[in-house]
Amino acid sequence: MLANAITGKPREVDILIETSIAGYETRISVECIDWKRKADAPWVEKIYQKHQALPTDKLIIVSRLGFSAEALKIARFHNIVALTLETSTETDWLQLIRSIRVSGARLYIESSEIQICDLLEGATVERPIVFYDPVGNPGDLLGLIRADVVSSVDLNKALCDLVDEDKEITKLTLALDVTIGKFRDWYLLDSRGRKHYVKWFRMNGTVERSEKIREVQYAKYAGANVAFAPLCEEDESIVVFVQSADGTISITADSLAKLQKTEGTLIAAYHFYKGQLLLKIVQDQE
Repeated sequence: MLANAITGKPREVDILIETSIAGYETRISVECIDWKRKADAPWVEKIYQKHQALPTDKLIIVSRLGFSAEALKIARFHNIVALTLETSTETDWLQLIRSIRVSGARLYIESSEIQICDLLEGATVERPIVFYDPVGNPGDLLGLIRADVVSSVDLNKALCDLVDEDKEITKLTLALDVTIGKFRDWYLLDSRGRKHYVKWFRMNGTVERSEKIREVQYAKYAGANVAFAPLCEEDESIVVFVQSADGTISITADSLAKLQKTEGTLIAAYHFYKGQLLLKIVQDQE
């Protein structure tokens, strides 16, 4: 029995599955019908309207003899899974993926520094240092550069490849040439009012590695084989493999919660699968 959100009265659902799927508390409602003919469009619409006021996260409808073409169109439109009794009771699954090896590297920033293109020549720069954009407006240049680093998939993949090749690396210095690119005309002013353009921006960080074997859970859903496993327990990330009816296997990943706070600043944690970006988790604690 589920409470109607409008009237508060309980409504009966044929089958209610309450479970935690990768950290999400989920209610899956299943409505069944056993007619001597295929389920029609009015029945699907009736069930859909019923669950609009119920706390159902996913709706599955089951008919022993299947559904009319119009009923299936309506179900697909409303993202309802329509199953015959035959497909709903299938339990076979490839079970080829028993576990996956998860390895990764994270970079925590401990300090940063800048180098200007010329000498101050007796002048000084007041702190905190203020940077100006090409039209003279003050802005957070270091924050913008850091954000650029975080969003660069190619750069972070190169970092991952580097620390993967050399297992001895524990410290890294990332140096960016600011004389090229979109930040090349940003500047700071010294005590004499002269402009000084930035040449290099360096970030010094610590590399943290991890490698674990994750057991895979598996199921069959709407005719597709599904396997899922956590990528990393502390940030509650999950990877999902799906094999469709035609045998095609796809893979995706998601982060279900923010990373736990740690000392230093995390630029980004990237997960790649066969050279393609699978998941990017970003958290800046500065």
